[in-house]
Formats: sequence, structure tokens, C-alpha cells
Amino acid sequence: MHLAIASLGMGMLVAAFTYQDKFFGLFDHFGLPHSLLLSLAEAVSSDALADVLSRFIAELPALRGSIGMALPHVKEASMRNLRGLLPA
Repeated sequence: MHLAIASLGMGMLVAAFTYQDKFFGLFDHFGLPHSLLLSLAEAVSSDALADVLSRFIAELPALRGSIGMALPHVKEASMRNLRGLLPA
């Protein structure tokens, strides 16, 4: 989860094996499809994994565009969370 947050925060696209519902919210922030998330049960299926990786590669340009458009808004929301905690 933390690696996905850091990667997306740097504009890098990720697909993930989910173990928490938090991944869905993270992907929503960046406008990414939930189809790039696999449950651990799905991850052991070679067909399911191959399908996700194929979609990941095929949709790479559009997905990068989604991240690029969302990143400024996500960073601003993050700063709003910190403003009350950090000295001016």
C-alpha cells in the first residue's frame, strides 16, 4: 500500500494485489480503474494476472494521463491535511 502511494505520488502507474479496501479509495483519487486491482485469490490465477497485466500495458498512455491530471489535486489535498500540523 505504501509503495503504491509513493509511486502514484511520483506519477508512476501501479497495479496491485489488494489486501485492504483502502486500495480502492487510492485508485479513486487518481481516477484509475479498479480492474488494475487483484485480490489475493485472483492473483494465484495465471489467467487473471495475465489479463490485468495485458490491460495495464494496453492502457498505459491513458492511465498515465489520469495520474497526471489527478496528481496536483491529490497533492493539494495532502497539503491541506498537513497545514494544521506544520508550523507556518
